[in-house]
Amino acid sequence: MAKDRESFVYVAKLAEQAERYDEMVDAMKKVAKLDLELTVEERNLLSVGYKNVVGSRRASWRILSSIEQKEEAKGNEVHAKRIKEYRQKVESELSSICSDIMNVIDEHLIPSATAGESTVFYYKMKGDYYRYLAEFKFGDEKKEAAEQSRKAYETATTTAEAELPPTHPIRLGLALNFSVFYYEILNSPERACHLAKQAFDEAISELDTLNEESYKDSTLIMQLLRDNLTLWTSDIPEDAEDVQKINGTSKAAGEDAEDKYKNIMKMLVLYTTKDILLVSTMTMRSKPKILAVIFDLDGTLLDTERATRGVLKEFLAKYGKVLDKEKEKNKTLGKTLKESSADIVKDYDLPLTPDQYIKEIIPMYQEKWMYAKPLPGANRLMKHLHDHGVPFALASNSSRECIDLKISYQEGWKERFSVILGSDQVKEGKPSSDLFEEAAKRMGVDAAHCLVVEDSLIGVKAANAAKMEVVAVPPRSEAGCSSLANTVLHSLLEFQPELWGLPPFEDWIDNALPIEPIYLSGLYLNGFLHEVTEDGESALPDQVFGVFFGCAEVEMTNRTFKVVKIYIVDGANVRMSNQQMKLELLGYTKSMVSKETTRFDAVSTRTLEEYKSIARRTMDLPMFRQDYILEASYVEDMVVSNID
Repeated sequence: MAKDRESFVYVAKLAEQAERYDEMVDAMKKVAKLDLELTVEERNLLSVGYKNVVGSRRASWRILSSIEQKEEAKGNEVHAKRIKEYRQKVESELSSICSDIMNVIDEHLIPSATAGESTVFYYKMKGDYYRYLAEFKFGDEKKEAAEQSRKAYETATTTAEAELPPTHPIRLGLALNFSVFYYEILNSPERACHLAKQAFDEAISELDTLNEESYKDSTLIMQLLRDNLTLWTSDIPEDAEDVQKINGTSKAAGEDAEDKYKNIMKMLVLYTTKDILLVSTMTMRSKPKILAVIFDLDGTLLDTERATRGVLKEFLAKYGKVLDKEKEKNKTLGKTLKESSADIVKDYDLPLTPDQYIKEIIPMYQEKWMYAKPLPGANRLMKHLHDHGVPFALASNSSRECIDLKISYQEGWKERFSVILGSDQVKEGKPSSDLFEEAAKRMGVDAAHCLVVEDSLIGVKAANAAKMEVVAVPPRSEAGCSSLANTVLHSLLEFQPELWGLPPFEDWIDNALPIEPIYLSGLYLNGFLHEVTEDGESALPDQVFGVFFGCAEVEMTNRTFKVVKIYIVDGANVRMSNQQMKLELLGYTKSMVSKETTRFDAVSTRTLEEYKSIARRTMDLPMFRQDYILEASYVEDMVVSNID
């Protein structure tokens, strides 16, 4: 039995890498039917398999439903009938898949669960898949699916509150999905906000007890909860009624709608206040005058991660190994090449020494580095510092040879740095302070007057060890560095030199900033651009955040990965919904949102009109190129999908 189990798991991993998710599900069902407690890895494999099998069909159902509505509006009855039949086929497949996972959960997984964590996980899954059914069922069937989903979520919540701490990622993920259920299925934004707020507050109150292993997952889900709260507050009914469409009942909200809205907005402000206490001590003391800046490279200035995506998977395949996406996703960024190589060799039991691994894989990475692009604001900031005679260094945990090759593809970079240091040029790499201290020494600047710009927790720790000021520009996976940095930014476009005694930027044009073009494409649907990529990863780095404007070219998709909210600037009462669209972002605008509000703040109508006005005034200027239909884009992650 043990050998069979091991074989099934291996086949599931292999199927995942080959993106043959139906076969991945088949393999993991065999493991589940052994009626043994699943390991965390096995549990996640089962969940990922089913999520992808059902996810592609859910996306197909949404697209077909939209096209069907469009054809009906045109009066194309023949086409509408054909699409309806196709949609019903997808619905039948969805029903079958959901029924299948429900049987596995009820007959095998829940009876075999011995730990509270597993029980919560399985009841949460049950709630999720009944929710999927409720998305497309009608009448009594919809009502029944919604009721079963609610019961499963409530059972999971009761167990989670008794067995798991508020910061546990499974408990937080449950709260996220349960709140989505209230928002999407029961049409109850007030109840959804209450549930999400409660989970967030409870987690915040015990954040100091969060263990390092689950820090990334938990803080990410907390951000998603907060993002949803921001998004949902605008949907609270003005008549203060909570209309529940499923059971046909309604109840009085119990207090004035305006007061309730204000209370929720105050709650969001409190969230950010707590975050400010966590992420920034800058307001608590005077800032030193900065005389030099030290940059990290990968993930801070250069988006090497997206350029090299797939290299490790390809390398492991040569040795018959399967990439563990979850494991790689949760690894700490910023390690030295030797450290990360030793981890890979150990984790995948490779028949190589770390040095042999490095020798074999580095050429594969080198082929991709030429495609790495500067992150938003990187070129602008470096040029600004160089033009004003402010020295700046590059200090990376990469080797010096790798650093030189990476930056060789970026025009003018090597010449601008006063100092370039790799981890092989000092005694120890980050989180040791050696790199930053040596960089300051070579620039002839005291550590107290150096500002470090980093994206990783390891890098921020190194800056703290060197007793330097530090600005963090982290991806979501590195949210943990927020509590140790002096300031946290979404991107370098938000950097304000004058706050550090440096010369201010002078390139704003009527509150707009020309940027290096950012390209993306996807399905434009109901005011949102649904980004789709072949490998399931967003083409946009996390640092693309804020209000941008640019051009759109209107031209099916399987899965949605990131969504960009589109606002039409001029003309264009043209019908563009349900069309494939390409975007070229050409400008970035100054934030008109108070720093005391949440990072993912909803855009008010008045503020939106101001953003549109900026775009109208600036898009005709020569530094902004105008090609297609002008759009103002509010970039934000849609977080109403599941977290498993």
